[in-house]
Amino acid sequence: MKYHILRNGTDPVRDSIAAEISAELANHNFSEASAEEDLKFIFNLTDFIDPRAVHRKKQSEFVVSLVAMPDGEVEDLRFLCYNTLIKTLSNFLICIKPNGTQKPVVYCITPEAGFYHFTYSPEGVWEAMRPIVGAHFVINNRISYSLPSAYLQTEITEQLGHYGGVLDSLGVLPTPFNLHQVLTQESIDHVYELFKLKGLSYGNLSARERIPELGTNTFWMTARGVDKAHLKGVGKDILLVTGYDAEAGEVLVSVPPDGSPSIRVSVDAIEHTLIYQTFPEVGPSFMYRVDEQCSLHAPKCPLRHPRIGAGRGGDAQNNPSS
Repeated sequence: MKYHILRNGTDPVRDSIAAEISAELANHNFSEASAEEDLKFIFNLTDFIDPRAVHRKKQSEFVVSLVAMPDGEVEDLRFLCYNTLIKTLSNFLICIKPNGTQKPVVYCITPEAGFYHFTYSPEGVWEAMRPIVGAHFVINNRISYSLPSAYLQTEITEQLGHYGGVLDSLGVLPTPFNLHQVLTQESIDHVYELFKLKGLSYGNLSARERIPELGTNTFWMTARGVDKAHLKGVGKDILLVTGYDAEAGEVLVSVPPDGSPSIRVSVDAIEHTLIYQTFPEVGPSFMYRVDEQCSLHAPKCPLRHPRIGAGRGGDAQNNPSS
């Protein structure tokens, strides 16, 4: 598997760590390549002062950014890291904080706002990167504009909207924000061209409703980048997932004939699909998926709330909870 290193200036700490990470990547069958080759990910060596957006060639390329802490105290490292993650269009950001004569501390953050840290080692960084650089990207939808009128409003979709409001009242529902807050128009156009995203949010609601005439594993799910606290309804920000075409790498979605042509189901739809397939005993229950640390410690978007605490260290894998 191949990756490309993109360098933004020089930084002795960052570049030394990057060399050690590259050596560890070689132990796991990754090799450095030119930007023109078929890449698994881009290793972006950047900084906090001028974090440049990385425009990838295709959806399946991931971006992992590496940055070193500047000298002096940082008032809110979590905010700084998240802001840099978004500005660089990264899937994962690694921040190296020097620790005197001790080993550096590594801080990692994801678009879902998972924020955790550990003592640096090349092996530890690899384990943190592995879920990203080893992933298979599934984001495309195959839209069918044939949802029967009988399903424009069901008890399950009404409850989905209701529980979105309940989660918001509990303070665990992150707030979506407009990409214009942090990105140039060029980068916004690039994001939309690749992913059909106009906004950013995290955490998704889904609920199983068995509709045999449309599929064997049907469930409702929120759309990309929508405000889960104020869901408008089917075909607007709630979509019916009817299956998954593994060969084509597409999630199958059914919407009403007058459904929005630009709407797409959440990028986490494939994970919800596999959970419902794996656990057929799950009935019409509701699943809200967001990074565990985000849901416990970051009820609002870090870009809107720069004073939010750093949260817990430790494992930040995304865990479904019902």
